[in-house]
Parts: sequence; structure tokens; C-alpha cells
Amino acid sequence: MKIRSIVDTTYKQVLVPTLLHSPLLGEDVFFIALLIDTGATHTTILQGNALKLGINFSTLRLSHEPVLGVSGHQPVYELDDVTLAFQINSSPSDLVYTKLEKIHVVKPNKKTIPSTRSVMGMDILHKLHFDFCYPRVNLTCDIRKVKGVSFIK
Repeated sequence: MKIRSIVDTTYKQVLVPTLLHSPLLGEDVFFIALLIDTGATHTTILQGNALKLGINFSTLRLSHEPVLGVSGHQPVYELDDVTLAFQINSSPSDLVYTKLEKIHVVKPNKKTIPSTRSVMGMDILHKLHFDFCYPRVNLTCDIRKVKGVSFIK
């Protein structure tokens, strides 16, 4: 199945529109665009999206694995029991899901630039087939159905 993705022609990056849910965020489902980052080990919500989502960091666990980025090492928190949904085909209601035990969240602080883009790391990318030769992108996955719901294998 082909997963919907967008090529940012200004920066030659691939963004994947994503719906995110975690019980720690309440009953709501949030929309974020994940930037494909083949150098990232973990999918990570960066500062700007953490602010937008209104994440309460007192409910999250501090991770033992800091993030190393352009701002140096930064502590990250763990958002548990996350379900991500990606649009497949052309219908907005045609979704494929994946569950992750956790994703990382970078806590906003005054010393960092609040990036509005969060990243899709190898914890998800290893499940996908990704072919990017600017300006063409092909992001596909194999699926399995569970009670009529499509999940990434």
C-alpha cells in the first residue's frame, strides 16, 4: 500500500501527514507532519509540536537516551502507548496504523529553536519501503488486517 507523503521542494525533504494518539494525551487524536529522518533512531516530537499538543511533561518519563541534534545533546521524554495513522491511497478515511511502545518528546526550553517539524525515525522506517529520488518519492508498506483494520506489518 502506498502511504501519502509530501515533498517539500524548498528543502528537498519528505513529510508524512500523521494522526497521533496516546492515552497520556487524553482521548484526542492530533495531526502532525513527520519529517522522514533516516539518521534518527526514534520517532521524536520536537519542541514546536510538543507546545502545539500541550504535552504535560510531568506525566512523562525522562528517557535514558538523550537526543543528539544541531543543538547538541538534549534530554527527551517518553510518550508511551502511541498509535500513529497514515493515509493510504487517495481517500482521507483510508488509513493504515502502527503502534509503538513509545516515542520521544523534546521538552521546549528557552535555549532551543522550537522546531515545528517532528521526525519519523528508524523505529517506523524499518517497517516501510522508502524510495526517494528528488522530486519523486515512493513510501509503501505491507499490511495485515486485524478485525477489518489495516496495520503495518
